[in-house]
Amino acid sequence: MELLFVRHGQSMANLSDQLQGWGDSPLSPEGEREAALLGQYMKTVPFLALYASPLRRAMQTAGAITAATGVPPLPRPGLKEMHIGSLEGLTIPEVEAHWPGLMGQWMSGNPSVRLPGGESLAAFYARITRALEAVLSRHEGSDNRIVIVAHGGAINAMFTYLRDGKVNSWVQGIGNCSVTQLVLTGHPGPSTRRVEALRFGDMTHLGKTYEPWAAAEAVAGKAG
Repeated sequence: MELLFVRHGQSMANLSDQLQGWGDSPLSPEGEREAALLGQYMKTVPFLALYASPLRRAMQTAGAITAATGVPPLPRPGLKEMHIGSLEGLTIPEVEAHWPGLMGQWMSGNPSVRLPGGESLAAFYARITRALEAVLSRHEGSDNRIVIVAHGGAINAMFTYLRDGKVNSWVQGIGNCSVTQLVLTGHPGPSTRRVEALRFGDMTHLGKTYEPWAAAEAVAGKAG
C-alpha cells in the first residue's frame, strides 16, 4: 500500500502568520493556485481514495484534487489539526507576550503540554493516530494508493507514528501543498507493518526545488 500525505494550500491565516488549529481560514489566492497545480499533478498519480480533514482549507485543497481527478473527498474529523484554543489567530510574538515560554514547551513535543483552552499534545496524538489507523484498516494489505489531505502538525504526527512509533508534531516544517510519500508492506497493523519513507514535503509539482532527506532518515521505519 502507498500512502500520500498532502498539506493544504496556503490559507489566509498562513498569509498573515497567524496560528491556526481548528479555525476555518479559507485558502488565499496563492493557496488556490497551489491547490490547482496539486490537482493537475494528482492526475498523473492514480489513487483509490481521498481522505481529508473537514476544516475548510483542507477541504478546498481536496476539492481541487477532486476537480482534476473525479475522486470525491471523504472528510474525517479525526484528521483535524491540533486544537490550539486561546492561541487561535495569534502570531508567535503575540503568544510569547501573553504566555512567556509556552511556545518552547509546545515545540518540545512533551505530550503533557496542554494549550490554554485547547488539546494536550497527548490527546492530539491519540486522536490523530486513531483516525489514521481507521483509514489504514480499510486499505492496508492491498496495492492501493491512498491520499490524505491534512495539516502540518497532523502530517508530522502521522509520519513519525508510522516511521518509528514515536509521535512528534514538530519534525520540521512542511510546505503548503507538499506531498509526503510512504510505502507500507508486511502484515497490516501497528506492530507488524513495515514502513519506507520515499519523500517528505516534496513541492516539485509547484515548481519548487526538492531537497530530499539523507537516506538514513528517509528510509527509517518500523521493523515488521
